[in-house]
Amino acid sequence: MISRPSCLTGPVRLGHQGGMTNTVAYSLAALIGLAIAADVVLNDGTALLFLAKKFSDLLYVVAFWR
Repeated sequence: MISRPSCLTGPVRLGHQGGMTNTVAYSLAALIGLAIAADVVLNDGTALLFLAKKFSDLLYVVAFWR
């Protein structure tokens, strides 16, 4: 049997729950929404279009290595 490294089997740090709380999730969603709204208002959505094109390129690369 292969043993797991000690870093994976060690004790859990005190105070660390290991997940994302609802407050953090809502704050992150609000921040992303504000960033999208600011881009649309200030830059006519240029950054969103750029990111969409880069994401499309990433999907092509990932599909190639599949």
